[in-house]
Amino acid sequence: STNLSLHRREKSARAAETISRMSREARPTASESGPASVGAAVYEAIEKLPAKPRVLITLRYFEGMSARDIAVENGMSERMVRFHLSRARRRLRLSLKDSGVSADVLP
Repeated sequence: STNLSLHRREKSARAAETISRMSREARPTASESGPASVGAAVYEAIEKLPAKPRVLITLRYFEGMSARDIAVENGMSERMVRFHLSRARRRLRLSLKDSGVSADVLP
């Protein structure tokens, strides 16, 4: 149980570091036009998410984990993972809409 808790914290920390690294190294600038500005808006929207949905989005879409794998790694049911991912995508769409970016870029 203790090892599982430690593993979950490490996984969450790794996901947070992935987001941070993407922001520092790969994030396009918002002043650019075209796909780069869309990328910048997506990264900014992800950074604005609360920690839990941000970690789940990172694990699913940047680390390529399945909902089932995320559930196992985080001690959640697969149904709850899918629910939280759905809510996170909805938040991202709203944030992108507020930024004037089409949410069609999201899965």
